[in-house]
Parts: sequence; C-alpha cells; structure tokens
Amino acid sequence: MFSKQIYILKIFLISLFIFHCGPTAPTTPLSAPSPTVIDFAGEKISLESFNQQLEKNHGGKDGVIKLSSTEKERFFELYLAFRLKVKDAYSRGYDKDPEVIFELNEYKKNLAVSYMLEKELVTPQIQKYYSHQIDELRASHILINIDPNDTLVSYNKALSIIDTLNKKLATFEELVLRHSQDPSSTTNKGDLYFFTAGSMVPEFEEAAFSMKLNETSNRPVKSEFGYHILRITDKQKNRGKIQVSHIMKSFPQNCTAEDSLRLKNETLSFYDSLRSGISFEDLASKYSDDTYSKTRGGDLGMFARRSIIPQFEDVAFKLKKGELSGLVVTPFGYHIIKLTDEKQIPSYKEAETELRSTYQQMRYPLDLENLLKSLKSKTNYRLNDKTFEVFKASLDTTKSTADYNWDSSLVSIGRSALMTIGGEVVTIDSFVAVAKIHPELRGLQLKENYTIETMMDKISQKFLLEYEARKIEKKYPEFANLMKEYEEGILLFKVEQEEVWNKLTTNPDSLKVFWGLKKENYIWPDRVRLTEIFVSTDSLKKIIAEEFSSSVKVFNKKTKKEVILTKKPITFDSAAIKFNQRPSTLNSFGRWELLPVTTNELTIRAWELEVGGTSEFFPIDGGFSMIRVDKKDSARLKTFEEASSEVSSLYQEHESNRLRNDLVSRLKKKYNPTIATEVLKQVLQ
Repeated sequence: MFSKQIYILKIFLISLFIFHCGPTAPTTPLSAPSPTVIDFAGEKISLESFNQQLEKNHGGKDGVIKLSSTEKERFFELYLAFRLKVKDAYSRGYDKDPEVIFELNEYKKNLAVSYMLEKELVTPQIQKYYSHQIDELRASHILINIDPNDTLVSYNKALSIIDTLNKKLATFEELVLRHSQDPSSTTNKGDLYFFTAGSMVPEFEEAAFSMKLNETSNRPVKSEFGYHILRITDKQKNRGKIQVSHIMKSFPQNCTAEDSLRLKNETLSFYDSLRSGISFEDLASKYSDDTYSKTRGGDLGMFARRSIIPQFEDVAFKLKKGELSGLVVTPFGYHIIKLTDEKQIPSYKEAETELRSTYQQMRYPLDLENLLKSLKSKTNYRLNDKTFEVFKASLDTTKSTADYNWDSSLVSIGRSALMTIGGEVVTIDSFVAVAKIHPELRGLQLKENYTIETMMDKISQKFLLEYEARKIEKKYPEFANLMKEYEEGILLFKVEQEEVWNKLTTNPDSLKVFWGLKKENYIWPDRVRLTEIFVSTDSLKKIIAEEFSSSVKVFNKKTKKEVILTKKPITFDSAAIKFNQRPSTLNSFGRWELLPVTTNELTIRAWELEVGGTSEFFPIDGGFSMIRVDKKDSARLKTFEEASSEVSSLYQEHESNRLRNDLVSRLKKKYNPTIATEVLKQVLQ
C-alpha cells in the first residue's frame, strides 16, 4: 500500500505539472478559437492547451525557447501517451472504482481546506502585510491595563479618555501623562516612534494602518497588553535598510558640563580633519570610542528602523548616500554619522518566501481564530452543551489518547449529536474518529481539562473549515481542474499497474541472458584496498615512527651514556588499531574496502605502491596518514553475481519501458488519434 501511495504521488505530480490538458482555455469574443492539435475518441486537445503544458513543464516561454525540436517532439509523444492512457482508464470504468472514489474524496476534503485557506486567508493577508511594509507610521498611544477581574472597567476608562479628546478638554500628550500605564510614557509621552508591519502586535498594527494621518482611534484597540488609544502623528515611505558609519566620543560616567563641552569640541574638530582630506574611516579607526565599529572604520552595518536609538536613527534615515550629518547627541555621547549605502525594500516576489514565514509565525494564528469565529456565526454553529457534559463525564480519565481503546467508554453515546454546523449534525462517533487520527491530539491525558479543550478546538475547526470548503469548486474553477488532474493521476497509475507492473516479472535465467547481451556495460574500474593510520598531530606521528623502529635509545645511569637496544617493532595492523584517529574507519581499524583508484588521495597514492608496500606519513585532511596496500584489482568485467543488483534494476527498467511502449502502440491502434501535423509544426519548429 505504501509503495502504491508513493507511486500515485509521483504520477500526480507528473500529471499536475506536465501532462494534464483539461478544457481549452477560454478565449475572448475577439480572439479566434485555438486550432485542434490532437483529436481522438471525442477528445479534442487544442494547440493552446498543449502549449500551456509545454511551458508549465519547461519554465515558461523562456524555457520553451531553449528547447530543441527533438526535445519538443519527445514531450509531445509523452503527452499523447498520457492522454491515451487516461482515456483508456475511463473506458475501463476505473473512475467508478470504489477505492478510487474514496481516495479522491479524501484528497479533495484535505486539499479543499488548504486551498481555501491559501486563497482566502494566507495570500490576501500576506499581500496586505507587504502593502503595510511599504509605509512607515509614527504613532503615539495611551495604554490602559486590563483589569483581570473586570475588563469592562478598563474598557469604559479608555472610552472616557476618547470622549475627553473628542470634546477637546485636554491634549493627547496631557492625557498620556495623566492616564497611560505604559512605563515608557513618562519619558516618551506616548511616542512609539516610526514602525512598519511586523514591528508591533497584530491588533495594534491592524488599527494603525487603517487610520489616517493625525487621526485618533474612535474606539479602544485591545491587544495582549491592554486597551490602546492611538494617534497617527506621521506617515512616510519605508526607506528599507541603510548602512552607516559613525565617529563617537562617549560620555564618561558622571559626565560633567566641562566633560561634555570638551567632547563636543573634540568631535567638532573632526569636521576640519575631514575637510583637510583625512578619510572618515581613518578618523573612526583612530579616534572613535565605539569599540564595536572602530575596527571596521566606524561601519555599523546595514539596519532597518527601530534597530538603534531614535535620536541616532532619526538623523541617519534623513541622510543621502555619502552625506555627513551634523553633530548628533544621544545618551551615549556625540556622533558624526555618514550614510554609506542603502537597500530598498524588496519587491513582493522577492520578499514572498520570507513574508510567508513571518506571517505564519506572527499573524496566522490570530487571523485563523478570527476566521473561525466568523464561520461559527455564518454556519450557525451550535455546541450541544448537555451532550458535551455527558461526553466529558463518560471519558475514562485513567487513559490517554495514546491508548487504542480510550473511547471504549463512549460506545453507548456514540450516536448523540455533539454539535451542528450549517444544520448538519456531528455525532460523538464522528468527533472521536477525527480525534483518533488528528496528529496534534496524540498522547493527551484525558484527565486534563486542557485535553478536552484542545480536542474541541482542533476538531470543531476541522469540521467548520471542511464545511466551508465544500463551496470551493464553484468559487474557484481552477480547483476543479486541480482535482481533475489528481483523478487522472490515479487513473494513470491503475492502467500502468495493470498493464506494466503486474506483468513485470524477473527470474535468474532472464536476468542472466540480459547480462550476457550487455555484459560489457558492467565493468569494475581499477580498484585498491588499503589500511590507513591517520593521526591529527605531528607529535603522535613521531611516537608511531618510534613504535615501528626495531631499536630504542636508553640512557644508562651507571655509564651515563646512551645505549641502543633492540626491540620487536609494532605491526602495521596493531598500530592502526592503537593509533588510527579517522572517525569513519575507527570501527574497521583503519581498513578501507576495495575502492576505485580515483576515489580520493589515499587510493591514488596506494595505486602507486606494490601490494604489501607502505608509505611514509604524508599530510592530509589537517593531519597525517600512513597507508599500506592490501590488494589491487585491475579493471575488468563484472561477473553476473557481482553485477546482479545493477542487472536487475536495468532489466526492470528495460522491461517496463517495453511494456509501456507496447501499451501505447495498442492504444494508438485502438483510438487512432488524428494529429494535425501542420498545426503541430507551429510549436515544434
């Protein structure tokens, strides 16, 4: 079953991206219909449809231009063969096969939800997210913390502040200092500085980007931090990222007015140096107090908004490329800034992959939650509270969802209606059936309230989305085409299973005959087997050299002279076992099996030695190696036994191609397709 599913997937991908024709693309009233290029058994395939498949499979029009006539002809033959096989599958009634119907329905159910979410949620929201990144907003806010015991009190307080603003009884800044519970309000007076999409929590950003310049929110905006009252104070195009260098003279601890004046004058003196021709980089390297950037000539690298303190950033983002700033004061000291480069925000196409990833992590959960709330209202979703309580009370809390029979206590209430969606009943049996296969509901303890809540959230979500996704074929005709492609992929598999794979047999005699006809294709190259001692240090190399020696120098304390004694040298195999440090050959004690001479430097060196010969140590892979040649095997034909796995694979490929070609030949005779040669030439030329 597994291999079949893999093959179906393979065929589906082929049909999806290569062979599916489908109906001829619609033409406008002013355009002539596309001429037919293939006509057989009531099926007409237009030149336009064939062109679409050719382009789809070869990277668009630009890819097709690079194809030779032979490559186009080959594709046409593959395409024709595909259409013939699919036609024959329908004539055999494979589309009525219960197994095929079941598989199609299951796939459709799963694909429809993904397709709907992509079309109606993910893609629109990513495009919206990108459109928000084009601009930068500057906003101020008043934050009211939410009272966990009474959220209405907090909400009404926020409404009261908005009413005060509307009646112009106080300024926004006054109300920030009076009411805001954002800890930074006392210093920034509610100013959140410039930001773009992805910088703030979703609810805050959604409200901010829907407002106009100088507008104040007319209702409190709720986020995880509390209720916000927003005012948009500035709006401008997002410049993207900038690269700057700076020279900084930092304030010392307990900086006095005299210290500040001295540092200011020293920083101002750098302008004279710059005018005299000394480079910015040299001044920064010599005089800047920023240890991070001075080693790179003051370069701070490329950064976007909200990466550096506002006082610095505000000046930097107003500079032109190559321009110097005036004297900039920040809490850290005095700065001279130079803009060295900039990078505009990428196009939507360039940014799409990163946007999608960011959206999935930061915003998708909230958007999906809002969609589900909308669907519950739209479908008149109802949870049967009484049945739900019985369900919870009936669970065996000593078990988890990892137990195969965790639902055994629910048998008697299995047909009870747990929820209704669009007037359709979801029973406890249906609920449990989903719970048992849902990947996020495995191994949960039934005694935990969290488990029941999670089950209800995940399963009601699945049923709601599947209910809504039923309408997808009417809303998106291309989805119907996608399902048609999948269906044809399954049908193609069934035809090939019947006519190719079920007829494909192998036996030793046929394999041996096949090998005999092509034995010159199965050749061993020059090969060598060796043993290696690899060490990582020069000192260890010297120790091994001493181990191989048949003599040793010993200091005689009585004569106070060195004497040479004979000893039994270590064998190569023992040295390999004791000293070899190459991780890949530790378990084989340094032994390399027969390998082609061209495999690596070791095999190349070994081939130059005699069998049984050893090398001196030579540098390799950050260490040193010594090798011994254990065997040489010159190039020769492989025996049948040695080539059996290759022969079997090539034989199956040969036979499957033969059976497939025979099938296509029979189908051409059966359906007698008419090829409009002159029309086809328009593509093949």
